[in-house]
Amino acid sequence: MSGSHFRAIRLDYPSEYITWVKIQGSWTGVEWIAMKTNLGKFHGPFPFRNNSINDNMLATGYFLGEENQFGGFHGSANETGLRSLGVYVQPVSSLDAPVAGRLAREEALAVD
Repeated sequence: MSGSHFRAIRLDYPSEYITWVKIQGSWTGVEWIAMKTNLGKFHGPFPFRNNSINDNMLATGYFLGEENQFGGFHGSANETGLRSLGVYVQPVSSLDAPVAGRLAREEALAVD
């Protein structure tokens, strides 16, 4: 990913949001990035490659779940291109009832 490239994707926010991000890197830096939304739409890879993207792509990834937790990107670059890329994740505001109930049962068992 070298040079000046800019590509925007349009999401139907707030009903559509990013649920996973995959990044393929090499010794020279980030080769491509791809994303998927809660509606099942794939975006990328950026920069464009001839191969299609899917859930089984071999790359470093961040699965963000079905909550709207994606907060943004951070990274570093030099004269050869993008060197590193990370994802900001927003905290979950509350646990859903099944998870909260399971945690309460596990805590009760731990006390006994």
